[in-house]
Amino acid sequence: MTLVLLQLAMRLVVISGFGINLMQLPGEDKSQVACTLALLRKYFDYSDALSGSVLCVSITPYNRDVQERLLHGLNQHEDFPWTLLTTRPQEKDKGKSQLELKLLHEKPQCYFLVVGDLEEEDLQETFAHWKRMLNWNPFAQFVVYLAAVEETDEDMTDLMVELLLTFMNNKLYNVNVIGQSEENEFYYAKTSFPYHPDNNCGNRVIAIDLLDACSYEENEQEGEEEEEEENYNKTDIPMERCFNPENTLENNSSNQNLAAVEIEEYIRARFEDKFPHDLSGCPIRAAYRGSWEPYIFTISSDTDSESYHEPSTDETPNESASQYDDSYIDVEEYHNVEHVDSNNGQVDEPIGQAKLTGLEYQLLETIAQRLHVTIEFTMQSSNVFHLFQQLIEGKIDVIVGGIDEDPSISQVVSSSTSYHQDELAWCVARAKRKHSFFNFLAGFNTYAWCLLLIFIISSSLAVLAAQKVSGFRLNSLPNFFSISIRMLGILLTQAINVDAQAMPLVLRMLFALAFYMAFFFSNTYQSFLITTLTTPTTQTQISHLEEIYGNRMTILVSSEHVRHLDKEGETFKYIREKFQICYNIVDCLNEAADNEHIAVAVSRQHAFYNARIQRDKLYCFDRRESLYVYPVAMLLPKKFQLLQQINGIIQNVIESGHMQKWARDLDMVRLIHEKIARAQEDDFKSLNLSQFHGAFAFASALLLLASGVFALESLVYWSVIKRRTRLRPLRWCHRRFR
Repeated sequence: MTLVLLQLAMRLVVISGFGINLMQLPGEDKSQVACTLALLRKYFDYSDALSGSVLCVSITPYNRDVQERLLHGLNQHEDFPWTLLTTRPQEKDKGKSQLELKLLHEKPQCYFLVVGDLEEEDLQETFAHWKRMLNWNPFAQFVVYLAAVEETDEDMTDLMVELLLTFMNNKLYNVNVIGQSEENEFYYAKTSFPYHPDNNCGNRVIAIDLLDACSYEENEQEGEEEEEEENYNKTDIPMERCFNPENTLENNSSNQNLAAVEIEEYIRARFEDKFPHDLSGCPIRAAYRGSWEPYIFTISSDTDSESYHEPSTDETPNESASQYDDSYIDVEEYHNVEHVDSNNGQVDEPIGQAKLTGLEYQLLETIAQRLHVTIEFTMQSSNVFHLFQQLIEGKIDVIVGGIDEDPSISQVVSSSTSYHQDELAWCVARAKRKHSFFNFLAGFNTYAWCLLLIFIISSSLAVLAAQKVSGFRLNSLPNFFSISIRMLGILLTQAINVDAQAMPLVLRMLFALAFYMAFFFSNTYQSFLITTLTTPTTQTQISHLEEIYGNRMTILVSSEHVRHLDKEGETFKYIREKFQICYNIVDCLNEAADNEHIAVAVSRQHAFYNARIQRDKLYCFDRRESLYVYPVAMLLPKKFQLLQQINGIIQNVIESGHMQKWARDLDMVRLIHEKIARAQEDDFKSLNLSQFHGAFAFASALLLLASGVFALESLVYWSVIKRRTRLRPLRWCHRRFR
């Protein structure tokens, strides 16, 4: 990619207020441009480019002569390894500024700024302008040139400290400052190492380090090299080597009078420990989406916060690896999971003395052990996007909590190696118990009842035929209807008053057969009846995405998962039109457990392990119905200095099977907890009216029928006997009822 913006530099030569072209002055100090460009190129090449090779130069209305000379020098040397991008922070409210924001999508590797008087210049305006740019890269290197020449080296150093602190307060740590004092002719480059113990882990600037000192010589002044070397060695800072870049400022048609630029490199000038692997004892600041089982959650708030074990320096990797098995979740503590419900008005919550556990907590503990660092959980939030913002601004270093990386922020954050797999599942209310009106008849199906009816009819006919053949007539069983009722009573284990000795043998056999049949029927029926009444059948379970659309259910989705509703089809069209944002997943799931018209999209693992929801009342669709499957990872700043080591440890944990072991341990604790909960339940289960209301309704209907027959009999008796009516229908009924 090659993009060089020369318009601004061209205009600076003739712009009002700048006067004549200062680069053409005969008495000009060429060392300013030569050393600045030499140091800038050195720092540009010191590490791998984050993206592209872009050098962003911010033009301010201050120190215009210095900016003009430096821009002219930047544009003059085509062999320099950068593409220039010039911006004007002061024109943020003009339409042209918006055009500048969209000029380049590649992220700059280096930002260059000229600063004179910190009291007059507004650096916050420049910072705000950088952050508004589409290609803003807070992890790039920042090089600042001090245009103000202080009287002494001490004054220059104080100004550098103030400038570095300003950058550090804006979470910009990789800053090099170039300046000169009146005491000598050298240009010094200094920086602050953020993880230096005196700098409070990037929160203040106390100790600064000298990186390089640049000297410039023209052809006519070669004899002065020894004098400058003497003056240079007066400093008490140890010098490591001399750096003379081959292509810094070579002789060309525009610079025939330039001879050499020498850069004296000091001990820390190679930046090898600017971001040390162990962070010089500084902690890694972590945040999590809390509580988010099984990944990370709170199990106790009244115990001291668990500190990560920091192994001794003589601990071997194998000894550290053996400590993976030490982490175990206490059953009683898991039982007392703290109910942490983040509200919408307060997205950030301090951890305090909370005790954490979970898969990712154990993984971070292992990482801390292996890297000899500490990890401090500084906040939790229910709003993942707010945690993303905290990470981008540099307030935290890692985010965990079952995170699915959003591609929209992948340009400014890095994901670790994935260590678990989860999926976005649909969860609805579990189908309720179905208490049918004829629930009391559910012991047998239709064919069984038909066979039973056939048996009653056939046995009743057999009894009636036996009486006629034998000539023996039972007064209590005068007709077929009464015989059928008595046979049904026998099947229902109702007593019958019969003189068995006076009966013919055939009637004895028939009644014996009926009693034998009643023995099996009664026991079987009552057994099934009790089972049916206590554990009745359920309604049809909603278990497919099409049923959400068919039942016009209410859709609840968290804001981070809305992007996954872009699938085609009538169902997803309905979901996109009707979904509502879920701000608290616990409340949404508990609401869905009690309302069969709500469907919630949530992490399957979280819905399965979350102890604060009514898991026994929720049903999550089959995996084939999942919205999408995603790998779980932790998020870190872009090009985080420990990312490579963290990924290696994660890979080792996965290959050794410890992640699966932690998951099994957590699952075992969950099963133990559920068994304890079931054991503590009341063994006695009382029946309610809804379980056998059909039996009451059936008995009530028979009672009404009997009452009607009784009323009819009373009317017939009163009419025929008392009133001596001559109406034939009533007299016929009287004869039949008698």
